[in-house]
Amino acid sequence: MHLINPPKLETMKDGRKSIYLNAACSWSSFEQFGDELVSYVPDITVTKKTGSVCEHWWFFTYAGKELRMIYDEWPIEGVWLEGKSPNDDAAVSSLWEEIQKLEFKYPYNKRL
Repeated sequence: MHLINPPKLETMKDGRKSIYLNAACSWSSFEQFGDELVSYVPDITVTKKTGSVCEHWWFFTYAGKELRMIYDEWPIEGVWLEGKSPNDDAAVSSLWEEIQKLEFKYPYNKRL
């Protein structure tokens, strides 16, 4: 799995936790990236995939919570994993621990 920089656990402006993946993917290759990420993390079940011309939204369950994976091109291109409410922060933190176990290849400056 290719990332441009190491993943980051962030706190969003509303106080919720978020995992930022500066992914080496584009809008058209996000599906491949998302499938690969989901295959590496145990206990993720994708429940819905949606999007528009500049973003993808995948909803999935993890640790008993419904979280989402978002690819966006603006204002910062990347992939975010986040919950829907502050009640999901424990699941996001648990997912962060799983992501830390993965072997990412970076820096990787070529988009897939």
